[in-house]
Amino acid sequence: MLFKRIITSLILAPLIIAGILYLPEIYFALIWGLVILVAAWEWSNLAGLQKTLHRCLFIFGLALSQLFMFSWIDILEVLARVAGEWADFRESADTLDWLVVVAVVWWAVVAFAMKRNSDKLLESKASTTARLFMGWFILLMAWHFLIRLRHVWEPSLALYLILLVSFADIAAYFVGRKFGKTKLAPNISPGKTVAGMYGAMAIALALTLIVGISFEFDIVVLIDFIILSQVTVMFSVYGDLFESLAKRHRGVKDSGRLIPGHGGVLDRIDGHLSAIPVFYLGIKLIILQIL
Repeated sequence: MLFKRIITSLILAPLIIAGILYLPEIYFALIWGLVILVAAWEWSNLAGLQKTLHRCLFIFGLALSQLFMFSWIDILEVLARVAGEWADFRESADTLDWLVVVAVVWWAVVAFAMKRNSDKLLESKASTTARLFMGWFILLMAWHFLIRLRHVWEPSLALYLILLVSFADIAAYFVGRKFGKTKLAPNISPGKTVAGMYGAMAIALALTLIVGISFEFDIVVLIDFIILSQVTVMFSVYGDLFESLAKRHRGVKDSGRLIPGHGGVLDRIDGHLSAIPVFYLGIKLIILQIL
């Protein structure tokens, strides 16, 4: 299993890095959107949908939502150009950015509930409709705000976020296996340990320092970036746990079998789903502080 994971990662990593850095925005949005739709197909199963038609309708609804959000930004861009205010497009396009606050509050509530009442969460089961709505919202927000992060700020920031969560996940796995004794949420995900989370935060700190020193960040910005990276990694852990909870309720080990050694697409991006809105909001606050 570990060998398959390593081989798959070595194949996918260069493609992901190249896509984030070099793909035109429309193609990046399309490919990332397709990844999200595959994850949505897997989520529909975890939510309890069994009929293919119903699962396709869920995918179709999410795709329409993606199209609306992307078209809304395009409409604002055209209006800004017509009005001769292209320089203010970044501000005008922020009309949907308030949704990131909703997404971050949602994940904060999930993290708090996971930490305080994981046993109760395992016992209680939401309706299929509620689980579908949660999946729709989580996936749509992750799709939208990764695109926004790449478009408004820098592709390099989007790449940093993906690498941050990926390296943290790898560190959590190996540190947890070696030193993990105290379980983070044993009834939900026995493999997650407190030591593993500390390992994830440690590798995140190292990566942040490397990036900050390489780009000669101001000390205040570096401190803000370190705090944001640590918070982002912590939220990514609870994003992973949230998907594990959904799999527990459904009685399955993996969300799918599409990626050798990793399970499904949702298994691979679960930590990113919670990390993306948190990181995006943090970057906005840091930039506003600088300005």
